[in-house]
Amino acid sequence: MATRITTLGLGKTGISVGLALPGEKKGIIRVGFDEDKELVKYAKKVKAFDEYASSAEAAVAQADIVILDLPGDRLRLIFSTVAQKMKANSILVNMAPLVGASTRWAAELLPENIYYINAIPAFNYESLQDVNKEPGNARADLFEKSLVFIAGDVNTRQELINVTVDLVVLLGGTPYFSEPDEVDGLIANVIVLPQLIAAALAGATMLQPGWDDNKRLAGNIFNLALKPLELVNEAEDYGISMMQNRKNLLPVLEKYIQVLQQIQQLIIDEDTDGLTAFMVDVLLTRKEWLEKRKEGKWDYYLSSSIPLKQEALRRFSGFSS
Repeated sequence: MATRITTLGLGKTGISVGLALPGEKKGIIRVGFDEDKELVKYAKKVKAFDEYASSAEAAVAQADIVILDLPGDRLRLIFSTVAQKMKANSILVNMAPLVGASTRWAAELLPENIYYINAIPAFNYESLQDVNKEPGNARADLFEKSLVFIAGDVNTRQELINVTVDLVVLLGGTPYFSEPDEVDGLIANVIVLPQLIAAALAGATMLQPGWDDNKRLAGNIFNLALKPLELVNEAEDYGISMMQNRKNLLPVLEKYIQVLQQIQQLIIDEDTDGLTAFMVDVLLTRKEWLEKRKEGKWDYYLSSSIPLKQEALRRFSGFSS
């Protein structure tokens, strides 16, 4: 029997999931749903899914696995409404960068026979320059040669981990198993902090006297610095990712403020050598990171071996309940 995988939310990540997964001929039925009819229309145009549901409830009713590509502030509502329609022993997989809070909400709101796990993708090297989350930027290789962080703890069922590992492999990614709080710490450093920095930059310039003059010179550098604001994964309750992850964010924010103060002091002291050394260190570290990111090979630990795609597909074909 074919395994039915439903994707709720047809943004760039959601459509990329459909494009990356093997289709019905390989034993997987890909089902897509979004309330935005234009997104559904585009998904049909690129043939991302085998079927399209008429409602969110219908989309999950027969699904073995439901993948969420949704704003973080919509997860709690989904858990308390749509997820209640999922069949027994099915799996809900969240890809939004909100791990600890979503795990707590899932434990509070989901039925006991619905299993929940976070799988947070890093995306591939080729997509690093793509700072647009529009569905037109979806790609079948979005997960290739990149880590997908599977967030679970000692209480996470091994069967759930195994299925999620197989899913990640079929998407083309490399599974990386980690505890929820550790993943939230990474999210605070490299996702939420850049968005907060962009917001602070906007507040320090655009919301200040003199912006009418400054905006005349503001160009590509300024625009690129504000790009993280376009990637905020929230629809209405802006700031929820920061507030819900504040335990990890506050120490990161404090470190950022300290570095700003160090730079400020170097400039006050007219310490040209010190400022140059700092900039060289940053530029070299960035270069090394990009080279490593392009290579896509990392040292990591997984509690079980990583299957090949053929093995993952074979195990998947027997998952449908």
